[in-house]
Amino acid sequence: YPLGHGLSYTSFEVGKPMTSKKSITPADVLTVTVPVTNTGVRAGSQVIQLYVGHPAGSICDQPVKELKAFAKVALKPGETKEVTLKLGREAFRFFAPAQDKWIIEDGGYTLCIGTSSENILYEETVLMTGGDKPFIYTWMTPLAWFVASEKYHRILQENLPPEVDKLMNQDTFEWCCLCLPLPFYKVVETYLGNPIM
Repeated sequence: YPLGHGLSYTSFEVGKPMTSKKSITPADVLTVTVPVTNTGVRAGSQVIQLYVGHPAGSICDQPVKELKAFAKVALKPGETKEVTLKLGREAFRFFAPAQDKWIIEDGGYTLCIGTSSENILYEETVLMTGGDKPFIYTWMTPLAWFVASEKYHRILQENLPPEVDKLMNQDTFEWCCLCLPLPFYKVVETYLGNPIM
């Protein structure tokens, strides 16, 4: 069963959510208001969940979405109430190993509102500005980081011949110990013979 799955003796209608802002900074608190109506003939409770998805161009691999807020509302038959969910800076930050700290990236974050991790009813996008400076890949970045990054590995593959790509992907002890820790610029130098790239 998906996270948040539950059964009820009544039915509910979840209305379109309203966000307090479309553009935010790390210092802001974002409020999402969701109307919920009991459309059945019995009293019951419903849990509204709010998941956050990180920007597509994130410097780190991120989950598709993470549960960041939820609220349970009890309703009589025919009754409507508004559920209020709040997101502070903790909802948007993540730990960046390259910088050894928690950061918030700029970009468009996807807010997924629903009743379970699979039953997403609405999606909204908010733009984060004024976040921390993300890590930038440079000539000094270890080759291992490029190989481990799907985004940059995909870029590299577009320009590399098959034999070089095979070399980049090998999992031998010598390769891991000698080449992967090297800064990126070392693989284009010729002092060790023919460069890798």
